[in-house]
Formats: sequence, C-alpha cells, structure tokens
Amino acid sequence: MVRSAMSSAAGEFQASVLRARNEAANKNICTTMCLSTTTNADAPSCDTKGENDWQKGWIIFLNLDCDSSLNSPKKSNDVFFVRQDGDPNILIQSQSSPAVRKISFNSRGYNALSNATELDLIYQTSNNINTKKYGINICLDALGRTRLIPGNNSCSNYK
Repeated sequence: MVRSAMSSAAGEFQASVLRARNEAANKNICTTMCLSTTTNADAPSCDTKGENDWQKGWIIFLNLDCDSSLNSPKKSNDVFFVRQDGDPNILIQSQSSPAVRKISFNSRGYNALSNATELDLIYQTSNNINTKKYGINICLDALGRTRLIPGNNSCSNYK
C-alpha cells in the first residue's frame, strides 16, 4: 500500500513536470509549475517561502511574459493544471538550497534552473522504515528532464 502510494506520487509529479514542459514547447510560450498551498482557492498562487513539501499541491500556468518572478497567473484561465494536496504521510521535498518551489519552462521546453536538482519522496520522516524501503528521488536536470531513482541514492552520483 505504501509502495503504491509513493510510486503514484512520484509518477504524478514527474508527469506534471512533463506536462508543463510539453505545453511550453507545443504552444511556443513559457509555463510555470510551482508549489502551491492555495490550490483550493479561486485564484491559486505559488508558495514563495516557508513550505517545502510539494505534496501540499502544485499548479501549472501559462506565463505569457516569460517572467520568472511571476508567482501567480495574470488571468485565472491561464492555470491549466491544479494538483491538490495528497496523502499527508508522503512528502515531496526539494533537496536544493534554497529549496526549489518553482520550475519555469521557456518556449523551447528548457527550464530556468541553473543546475540539476533533486526532490525526495519520503514517508513521514527520512528515517521511517517505509522511506528506507520505498523512498524515491526525483532528479530534474537543467534541460527539464526527470528520472526516478531509488531513495537511498542521490541524483549527483547515480548512474
């Protein structure tokens, strides 16, 4: 049950990154995917500080001006995907410092991250037995590609 939930959360996140990237390239415009704790609101926005758990929810929106500082869509209909909070026992946490809370893609599908980054899926805590058994790390490279690796590895040294 835990393994399935962890795999599902990783797959959802990975699919969302791909969706944001593809939408940018297909429509020849910029998109932004960001962590959001306001996914239930009429006008969801990015959480720019404090929260580091992507499992709280995320949004993907069209960023017509390609403004990387934009934390909410200019028009409500620019939001084309909302992922509301999931299982509170599963955390998707950025391992970068500062934490990655927003991923923007340009019209060619490349993200604005200067380096590759890692997000770890953990069950309750990093020391939990289920994290050790079923943990998954999501590696996101500077080209916007993702890959899933076992949780006991890091993206920087995994082949």
